Amino acid sequence: MLIGSDQRVWLGTEKGLYSVNPQNGDYNIYVFSDGILEEEFNWLSTLNLKNGEILMGTINGLIKFDPRNMDDSYHDFEKGDIYFSSIEINNNSNTQNRNGLREYLSKGKIALNPNEYSLTLYPGFSNNYLGKPILFFVKTPYLDDWQLVKNFQSITISPTAGKSNMLIRIAKDSPDQFIKEMNIPIYKIQYILENKTFLWLMFFLILGLIIIIFILRYRLISGKNRELEKDLEKRVIDLEKNQLDLLEKNNQLSVFNEERRRFFDILGHEVNTPLAGMKQLSHTFNYLLKKGDYEKALKIAQSLEHSGNEISHLVDDLLTWSNLAKNIQLSRNFILNIIDKFNSTLDLFIFQIHRKNIQYKLIIPEDFNGEINTDPNIIAFIFRNILSNAIKYCPENGEINCSFQRDKDVVILTVYNSSVPLAGKNFFKNIGFSPVSSSPGTLQEKGLGIGLFMVNQLIMKIDGSITFEIHEDGGVTSLITLKL
Repeated sequence: MLIGSDQRVWLGTEKGLYSVNPQNGDYNIYVFSDGILEEEFNWLSTLNLKNGEILMGTINGLIKFDPRNMDDSYHDFEKGDIYFSSIEINNNSNTQNRNGLREYLSKGKIALNPNEYSLTLYPGFSNNYLGKPILFFVKTPYLDDWQLVKNFQSITISPTAGKSNMLIRIAKDSPDQFIKEMNIPIYKIQYILENKTFLWLMFFLILGLIIIIFILRYRLISGKNRELEKDLEKRVIDLEKNQLDLLEKNNQLSVFNEERRRFFDILGHEVNTPLAGMKQLSHTFNYLLKKGDYEKALKIAQSLEHSGNEISHLVDDLLTWSNLAKNIQLSRNFILNIIDKFNSTLDLFIFQIHRKNIQYKLIIPEDFNGEINTDPNIIAFIFRNILSNAIKYCPENGEINCSFQRDKDVVILTVYNSSVPLAGKNFFKNIGFSPVSSSPGTLQEKGLGIGLFMVNQLIMKIDGSITFEIHEDGGVTSLITLKL
């Protein structure tokens, strides 16, 4: 028993080494598992050295330790690690043997080339601070029994080809009662021709490749046949599609030719009479000027101006209808005031209204400001033809009553014109629902529009509708419904 440099009482017993704190009586026990490798001490053989270490006798000799370093990190002997000071790999060539320690530390395994036949290990243990040297036991699959290696001595082993494992145990006496062990994987590479497993593998690999080549060749031929069939099928489909395209284009051409014929029929039917009238009026105008009758000549000039406006409006209507029918001119909606649009269109027909002495009236509700989102060209086209037909078939001293009415998301324009009683079956023919069937007006007017045939076509492009009501006592009401 003695007091160490750490001011603790150290006692050597037959059951281990005791460290006692004299202040509170706490103590620690250090035994074989703590790295001392001795458990029976001679309590009379103790000595404090000048450097602070303690020398103590055991039944197997002396041990030396520093009491100041006996902390908890050394209590558990299994916290130590097996390590190698060197792993020398021996080869058959006349070259220097290489050290495989770095390879093992970085990869956790050792790989030997074909010309390297053995390796020499120098094992050690990092936590062997106390007691006599510990023993290392090494075993591999090609060794019959454990091989003994003392601490920091060497052992040379010759691995067999392929993968094997080297098992290392730390023990005091026997490998069966080991303290710690580790497993090191070793890979011994062979020459290709020495490895029978590799040769068999190559045989089956080549055989498999031959089979795969035959299968791929068969599939390639079958695939080409399928591709040819698909290509033929695609060509047949393309031919059928081209044929359908030709038929469609032929139909479009037929429709275009029909539209062109209709256009020229309408143009000849509607423009011929106003032009002939203008020619006759120009002769009369010249005659009156020469005669000096300027008052009548002025009326003839107004008639000439009216006829020119009629022809201009007619041509505009024809071009608008033709372009929209052929989708050359797309319908485009804008915010506009439909009341202003209607009044500006009515101004074009003031001469005819005064000529027939027609009483005209327009009713607009107070809650309707006239704003609508629609195509201004189509709206102007519809207004011109509706007003033209109303004036055309309204008798002298007759009346035309117009009104706007808003109903939810639509606006309804009502145009009433007085007329003689009409038979319902002849009404649509008389007002021009076929493109060349318009009949003369009450004053034998001709060429005052291209008929409601075109109106009915164009109003559908702006999601509108037009209907007519024939009154038994005379008169016709046109109802035009437009989306706001």
